[in-house]
Amino acid sequence: MTEISCTKIQTLINKPTFNKLFYYLNYLHMLHNINFFQNEYKFPPK
Repeated sequence: MTEISCTKIQTLINKPTFNKLFYYLNYLHMLHNINFFQNEYKFPPK
């Protein structure tokens, strides 16, 4: 069961459209983290 699901996931990852989507989501996540850290540094706890 796990091997079959792994191969399915691998075939999905190999698809360029899925790759683009994954990188896009990763990019958004990174931007969100950068904004979060900037806000943390702007407003340090007293």
